[in-house]
Amino acid sequence: MNRLPLRGPGAAALAFVLSACATDQLTDAAGRGASLELQAASGPSLVINEIMPNPAAVSDDVGEWFEVYNAGTAAVDLLNYAIASNNDAVHVINQSVVVPAGGYAVLARSGDPAVNGGVAANYSYAHQTFNLNNSATDWLALRDPSGASVDSVSWGTTSPPNGASRGVVDALADNLVMSGPNWSTQTTVYGLGDRGTPGAANDGAATPPPPPPPPAPGTGVLVINEILADPRAVADAAGEWFEVHNAGTAAVDLQGWTIASLNDAPHVVSASVVVPAGGFAVLGRNGDAATNGGVTVSYVYAGATTVNLGNGTDWLALRDAAGASVDSVVWTSTVAGTSRALIDPASDNLNVNGAAWTNSEALFGAGDRGTPGAANASGGGGGGGGEAGVVASVTVSINSPRQIPVGYTKPAFANARDGANQTVTGVAYTWTSSAPSIAAVDSMGYIQGRGVGTATITATAPNGVSGSAQIGILEADVPTTAVYRSHVEFGTPAAPGVLVSKREFVSSYSETRGGPNWVSWNLNATHFGPAARCDCFTADQTLPAGTTPVVDFNYRNGGYDRGHMVQSESRTATYQENAATFLLTNILPQAGENNQGPWVQFENYLNDLARQQGKEIYVVAGGEYSANPATLKNEGRVQVPEWTWKVAVVMDGGQGLAQVHGHGDLRVLAVRMPNDTAAARGIRNHPWQTYQTTVDHIEARTGYDLLSALPNAVERIVESGTRAPVAATDGPYVGIEGSPVTLDASGSSDPDGDALSFAWSFGDGATGTGARPAHTWADNGTYAVRVIVSDPYGAADTATTTVTVMNVAPQVAAFAGGQLLQGETYAAAGSFADPGADSWTATVDYGDGSGARPLALAGTGFALSHRYAAAGTFTVTVRVTDDDGAAGVRTATVVVQSPAQAVEALAGDVDGLAADGAIARGAAVSLNAKLRAAGASLARGDRATAVNQLEAFVHEVRAMADSGRIPAADAAALTAAARRIAASVQSL
Repeated sequence: MNRLPLRGPGAAALAFVLSACATDQLTDAAGRGASLELQAASGPSLVINEIMPNPAAVSDDVGEWFEVYNAGTAAVDLLNYAIASNNDAVHVINQSVVVPAGGYAVLARSGDPAVNGGVAANYSYAHQTFNLNNSATDWLALRDPSGASVDSVSWGTTSPPNGASRGVVDALADNLVMSGPNWSTQTTVYGLGDRGTPGAANDGAATPPPPPPPPAPGTGVLVINEILADPRAVADAAGEWFEVHNAGTAAVDLQGWTIASLNDAPHVVSASVVVPAGGFAVLGRNGDAATNGGVTVSYVYAGATTVNLGNGTDWLALRDAAGASVDSVVWTSTVAGTSRALIDPASDNLNVNGAAWTNSEALFGAGDRGTPGAANASGGGGGGGGEAGVVASVTVSINSPRQIPVGYTKPAFANARDGANQTVTGVAYTWTSSAPSIAAVDSMGYIQGRGVGTATITATAPNGVSGSAQIGILEADVPTTAVYRSHVEFGTPAAPGVLVSKREFVSSYSETRGGPNWVSWNLNATHFGPAARCDCFTADQTLPAGTTPVVDFNYRNGGYDRGHMVQSESRTATYQENAATFLLTNILPQAGENNQGPWVQFENYLNDLARQQGKEIYVVAGGEYSANPATLKNEGRVQVPEWTWKVAVVMDGGQGLAQVHGHGDLRVLAVRMPNDTAAARGIRNHPWQTYQTTVDHIEARTGYDLLSALPNAVERIVESGTRAPVAATDGPYVGIEGSPVTLDASGSSDPDGDALSFAWSFGDGATGTGARPAHTWADNGTYAVRVIVSDPYGAADTATTTVTVMNVAPQVAAFAGGQLLQGETYAAAGSFADPGADSWTATVDYGDGSGARPLALAGTGFALSHRYAAAGTFTVTVRVTDDDGAAGVRTATVVVQSPAQAVEALAGDVDGLAADGAIARGAAVSLNAKLRAAGASLARGDRATAVNQLEAFVHEVRAMADSGRIPAADAAALTAAARRIAASVQSL
């Protein structure tokens, strides 16, 4: 049951009961007016009424909130109240937040409805320092300015729902466990679509009833003599009971009588229960001695009107059949596993916590303490209060949950009190186990699980007074749904020590340091579940023989947290997996400000990446030590690291080393946080990002090669923390084939200011370097160009652009024309040029009507040849076409004379020689006469005669030459011309 301070109308009822004591309204068995010295809390009645740990419409960082309800009759200002949560820094409310009577206040991580999912918050607490976890391991508490607990809620056994809050059904009932029956999942939609009722009554909330009336005064001889409100051997619902003693002289039958208790429906005894004079009757919630802790019960009051005996503030009254109060008692606290017994039935028994009552010492049944159905420790119905300072009772407590797997340890704590209910210190207890083969216990109270089952652990004071508690031992291992990938996926750092490989992690344990050099583990969404926190710090029994293990006591009162490397919350698929995180091969001393501040923030950040974004994460963490490290309690056993560090490799779900091809395939985060108590002072509220560093820096400080399995190029980049350059070009570009185009990537930049190098791929098989290379493309087309811009560490970025290269037509060079005679063949050689790597075709048209014809090419050259049968002036056209259809054209002129025209021209040459004095005028007349005769023959079509006449011309010229009447050169020219004309004539 909830052990928190009583709230709301319940508190008012208790106050009424206590005030009634002063006016004889509450009746004790002795019939005397009882004045109880204890006071009910008169402070505010605040209830943690609604909690949203896991919003879906927005992220947890901005969407978490919880609601406080004021069940009292006066407004309460929360200024300087504190809120606390598991593993989070305590946050003190630093502004006025008034919660009106019967009203609500919403406290949220973000106060902006535009980003928090639509919640109108009354107060916003810093999201870096306080969060509501989504697993079942969290709790939330509200404390007043004095530090006293006002209310607190545990998440319980199941994780909160996604996208819906949990709300209290009855604000006056036990609200301790959020997964319990007094809480319900809210259905009203608010804001962006999550479900909840922030600032309003919860869905299905019960209307608070008025405070129950106090029991009426009365008289009687029956005494409420012994009460066990908080059994430990069994659950409260099975093991609560109280005892009635008949101090009179006649038997009394309780049938028809009424049992009443705070906040419970009265129960009327429905069967005959005879309490003999001087005797006892035990009334309990469960009549089965096999399940109620071993109590023989006279009457069972279970059913629809079950009376609950509160472990905190409560009262109990017994009324006769007429409704008159016979006896009533009140208490504000109880002792687990131990009944409170009335010492003297004739004394004022109103205050169960007062001197008239004592803690029972005798064991009964399953191990709780009490004397149900029998006289108390001494005298009549009770016994003496005991001597001050002498142990009168011992209670044994074991942190919840009271269970460990085989092979693990958990401490039990003993507390002794004397007859005045004062704590007795310095007691040398003897520890024993009811089943050492199941659970052994050492001289310091450390329990070790040895076999599956249940055992009772007992601490006995030197005077024989003892106390006990039960513990369950679970199987060492169970099947799990968690999927574990390699914990050393990216390397196993070399370090002196022992390599310890677990299903849950790999640890490099140093006996010298008394802790791990480093711990490495995989983290993904399958590792989270409903398992509770084991809280079982244990020496690792798998260390090699001869290795001195560290034990929990080495840490006890050492001034440092027992800091998990693998976080407990990230191993909650099964209880056994969670227990593994408490092995001391996974623990380092951590300053509280570090462990509970930025360190847990970073843990929660990685957990959110795994659970909410489905990331696969590989983590390695450890300590960095000074040359002469301090040790816990100066014992020289466990060294305290000066810094703690952590490196996380973040990838998409299911990925690992095989999927790393470049530095962009993974994200690496590294932190290094001060861990010396003095150096860490004040860092609790610092964001984890304050302590980001590089892997290179951690490696330089520790000597470890943390990510050695990465490809060297990738390792160099991600470990240095260098930022990749940003590549840029001023493309796209346009050019022509055969001419250079200048490319420009000088606009690229580097965030770190590093010098850059450039590697180009031009798209035509060629490559280049430099920021502004020039490149010539041999053929037209569109080319994809890429430039890789790299810094000195190998970090690179790529830019792409295009170059469009335009085609250039072939250029045909000038070629010779010709002067021909009819029937002669024209011949010329030509060539062309083309900057492109093309193929070509060519045609030639000789201009004589024969049309264009293919022209054979020899590389970029060609030869022309054509016989002209007719006289005239002709244009020779050469066309060269490339494979893209572009053409180059060049022409030349060929003049073709008829033989008659040639004879006439030759006659003119003869006249010219005469005019120049090269021949005599008479000789010229003779020669021209032959030429005119040849011309006349040609005119008549007598080609044979014309040829003979031309031959006669030749013979005469030769004779003239032989006789010296014409220069030899001129004679040769005239002779050649005449013979050429004759050949022309003969060819026709």
